[in-house]
Amino acid sequence: EVYSDTKGFDVERVEAVMIEEAVNGVLPKRSTEWRRRRVHHDTTFSRTYNCLRHGGDRITIEGRNFGGTSAPARVYVGDNPCTDVVHDADHPQSKLTCTTPGCTTDRCDWTESHVWVMNGKLPGLNDTVPFFKYAEPAPAPAGFSFSNIAATSLDISWAPGGSYWDHMTVTGYKIYWRPAGAADYTHEMVVGNVTTTTVRGLEPNSAYEFAISAAVEDQSDPEWTALDKYGRRALLKGGLLGDRSTNSAHTLKYDIEFTSFNANATLDFGAHDARSTTGPTGVYGGGGNYGLYL
Repeated sequence: EVYSDTKGFDVERVEAVMIEEAVNGVLPKRSTEWRRRRVHHDTTFSRTYNCLRHGGDRITIEGRNFGGTSAPARVYVGDNPCTDVVHDADHPQSKLTCTTPGCTTDRCDWTESHVWVMNGKLPGLNDTVPFFKYAEPAPAPAGFSFSNIAATSLDISWAPGGSYWDHMTVTGYKIYWRPAGAADYTHEMVVGNVTTTTVRGLEPNSAYEFAISAAVEDQSDPEWTALDKYGRRALLKGGLLGDRSTNSAHTLKYDIEFTSFNANATLDFGAHDARSTTGPTGVYGGGGNYGLYL
């Protein structure tokens, strides 16, 4: 829930904290923990945030003149009814819960939807407020860059786009790439809520075009935090993909290129004559006086 003292939500407050964990002890992944605390119960207004587009969220509505358990109130989000309406046992006239409906079209209104509550006994007692919001696509990621460019792989990094509110809805990213000039993207992968990963399997000495978009998915599904060592996973059903950020890179011809190299200087070069001996570490070639370091 988002709280405010004004109906226009000029100043918004929320009880949430960003959780950061490490994949493989190195790669940071992030999630949001929502905390509903009584400290905000003295505020006048609250609204939903990032609700599931397929429905099924349990929401609490507070007001007055809702009716009672003998004739439950009728509740709608947009034109669709909430189900399983239950009035609070201690405050039936002012507090109830219900299960949200899903969107009835592929694209619900990306702005707030209206919640309509009608008294179960006296339908003339009703009110409508624009305090419900379904999940929506997140803005394009920012700061898209490359590092550790090699012959067949490279690392990409980025930052979440938009506001702090947008960041809390993001659950992952979809990455696309193709040879430069290709009409369509030929490869893609999905990562969790990380901000760097490695793209492998590229061709040496080749130009590539990359794109990345943020994903907004069901955060109640534990699969959204189940990542491999590169931070990868599958896109969850019903996930929303936002606008793409793009960038391009060129792989190296070789990972390592020597203009000349004396094989006699390698650490494991054997003692073919009396001038070579084992070094202090027991290997041929001086144990540190000579060696190949990559």
